[in-house]
Amino acid sequence: DTPHATAAAAAARVAAAVGHVKAHENAAGIEAAGIRLLSGSASFESPYTMKVTHRNGTVWTLTARKFLVCTGAGPATPSIRGLSAVPFLTYRDVLASFQAARSVRFLYTF
Repeated sequence: DTPHATAAAAAARVAAAVGHVKAHENAAGIEAAGIRLLSGSASFESPYTMKVTHRNGTVWTLTARKFLVCTGAGPATPSIRGLSAVPFLTYRDVLASFQAARSVRFLYTF
């Protein structure tokens, strides 16, 4: 395979995986899998107790040995001086319009 074909195949595989996840990444799909979703402001009352307050005032108190807190994910523009003055792409931009490039530089910020 040429680098272009390999990169294009990789981008297609990533796009297919993202599409598969997005097909189930909604409240109905998640709840159909047996997961109860709670929406509201959350706070830990102790290492084993979490309180969730919905905007309508409903309060849930949850106890567990472990919690999984899902907050979503998406591209973020880092605060790098001068970045707004130059064209740049997020990972979603790259995957949405993949073209093999002669040269690519990656910048990771944490």
